[in-house]
Amino acid sequence: MVDTTVQPKNVMFRTDAKLLNRAREKLVRLAQLTRVRLLQSYARVGKFAQIKH
Repeated sequence: MVDTTVQPKNVMFRTDAKLLNRAREKLVRLAQLTRVRLLQSYARVGKFAQIKH
């Protein structure tokens, strides 16, 4: 018999800085593809928030 209740899972929490930065990057890329002009992309802020977290 195999006990599978203690298997490691790769779960990201909604407050995870890496997940939030990845979502920001995808939204910026989508805005560029649809030619939506952004005033700020928050690239530096996202990197620093991820490092700080």
